[in-house]
Amino acid sequence: MPVSDALNKEEEQLYTLHGMWCTSCALAVEGSLKRLEGVHEVSVHYPSAALCISGTPAAVQLPTLAPKVKRLGYRLTELEPVADAHGRLEEESRYLTLRLMVGSLFGMWTMLASLLIYAGALPSERIELVVAWVSGHSPYLSCCSQACRFTGPGGERCSPSAPAWMF
Repeated sequence: MPVSDALNKEEEQLYTLHGMWCTSCALAVEGSLKRLEGVHEVSVHYPSAALCISGTPAAVQLPTLAPKVKRLGYRLTELEPVADAHGRLEEESRYLTLRLMVGSLFGMWTMLASLLIYAGALPSERIELVVAWVSGHSPYLSCCSQACRFTGPGGERCSPSAPAWMF
């Protein structure tokens, strides 16, 4: 086989990308890996945490890609088995459902408090003031409860798998 044929050979690999929190994370990884020499196409699917990359055999190997991905704050591994993926997605789904419920609870409380104050349905101005203060601070409490997953009491980073740009 001539040397030029070996250099033109293209290979496609699938990997699991850990630590993504949003679609922007996937786009950041795609953009970074597309700039690597020998890489022709990169596609990251955020919901399944899958990375599909094609290019020269040397450019698409895990030891070549992992350090680049690690610098972005993520971890690249061999494609995980389907059973492991289902378990991980189930855990993330429970966490996101809980976040949605907490956010909805505080949002509904704020809307109800605003409606009661607007309608003048509260018995005194002092109670209106307390309700306004609590409803004004409940979104803050909701944000803090979500941030607890990432930071400790002193603001130090707790989740090593979270991207570095979050802190």
